[in-house]
Amino acid sequence: MKRLLLWAVFTSIVIIVIIASIILFNTGLAKRSAPDITLTVSKEISLDEEKISHNLSKAIQIKTISHQDKEKTNWEEFNKFIRFLEDTFPNAHSTLKREIINSYALLFTWEGKQPAISPTLLIAHYDVVPAEESTEHLWKYPPFSGAIAEGFVWGRGTLDVKCNVIGIMEAVEFLIKQGFTPKRTILISFGHDEEVGGRDGALAVATTLKSRGIIPEFSLDEGMAITKGIIPGIATPVALIGIAEKGYLSLELSVTTSGGHSSNPPRETTIGTLAKAILAIERNPMPAKVAGPIRIMLEKLAPYMDFEMRLVCSNLWLFSPFLKYAFENIPSANAGIRTTFAPTLFHAGEKENVLPSHASAVVNVRMLPGDSKDKVIAYIKDIIKDPMVKIKEYSPEKTDEASPISDINSEGYEIISQTIKQVWGDIPIAPSLTLGGTDSANYKDTVRHLYRFQPLKFTQEELNLIHNINERIEIKNYLKAIEFYIRLIERL
Repeated sequence: MKRLLLWAVFTSIVIIVIIASIILFNTGLAKRSAPDITLTVSKEISLDEEKISHNLSKAIQIKTISHQDKEKTNWEEFNKFIRFLEDTFPNAHSTLKREIINSYALLFTWEGKQPAISPTLLIAHYDVVPAEESTEHLWKYPPFSGAIAEGFVWGRGTLDVKCNVIGIMEAVEFLIKQGFTPKRTILISFGHDEEVGGRDGALAVATTLKSRGIIPEFSLDEGMAITKGIIPGIATPVALIGIAEKGYLSLELSVTTSGGHSSNPPRETTIGTLAKAILAIERNPMPAKVAGPIRIMLEKLAPYMDFEMRLVCSNLWLFSPFLKYAFENIPSANAGIRTTFAPTLFHAGEKENVLPSHASAVVNVRMLPGDSKDKVIAYIKDIIKDPMVKIKEYSPEKTDEASPISDINSEGYEIISQTIKQVWGDIPIAPSLTLGGTDSANYKDTVRHLYRFQPLKFTQEELNLIHNINERIEIKNYLKAIEFYIRLIERL
């Protein structure tokens, strides 16, 4: 018996030593495997800061606001924006072929010297979300003033994403003046309804390209960016390239009963039944998965992390359960490892002393790659376990399954990565998962490889400005974005 116990202790020690050796080996290997970066020495680009700032300012002043209810949309502002582009970028309009698709979406074609090469597609959108009237007094400068102050351009769309639209046009205009013609054909698509799903804009452009047999090799859209102080264990800026995005689904939950007078309530009311269902959804999230783009991101960034995080991220085979636990307490990190549920609308009742006979709520779902609409609905039905709660899609026209995962070994990913190095220098670059929706979702059947990278450097504070009060872009940051687009087009 004593011998058996000694053998068990010895075996346990050996196993522990082996595991520890593997962990330390992988940790050391990750440190050594950080790739050497050869930076391209490029001719300096001289940009007219005052003129460029003024152009973006004027673009922000045009109220191209998307509304879910199209009757509320002021389409003249969209026409005004199209005319503004014509007036501001005359060389681009005389050199590139421009098409207006579905009244407001724009498709530019810049013919390359070698049209046999598969084209590249640059994607952006010029519609913006509203600035709530009730919050306008909280803005330091009015939301559509386009104020140039304190080193920033202020207003709705400066970050999401008129900066990309105008930045791309600035780059094209600059290069044409330099006598540049791309080797491969470059397509540029500006949608007008991305903020409400992009079905009339980006999808119409995608359908047009597909009908012509045009299949871009890769595309670049908004999505990820350069962040600082956001990735644990890395103090330097990190460039993240979105290689996939989460799916989008909204579900309406409803309960119908006989109602009645509030002086004689039943044991469980319409509102109570529905509230219990919502609570069950909030308390029973779908399982977390350190997989797909997030896992690839962590493994790629491990060489640049401090020892503790490098130890964890280079040994995810062992530590992923601990990482899940840590991420669950950080909303932005939690959203990267699971399909999320967010109750956003609740409707019930019309009078304080009447029990409503009908109550409904909407839960917005963002699906991880690998989770599907059908899987989510089945999961929610299983955790609610109440036939009184009816479930159906809300705004099914906006539903998107999670996108396919694009290749990180492709020509497009390499071109984007090398351009980032050229502009921002020796910073870590990694693939990642885009949590929000983009127009790229409408191109998944048209483009071979979809990438999402906004060429801006963000702190957490700046990320919080998107769709928020005092949205603004630092002019020096914006100039870097224009340089990125110039360098990218040169590489193409």
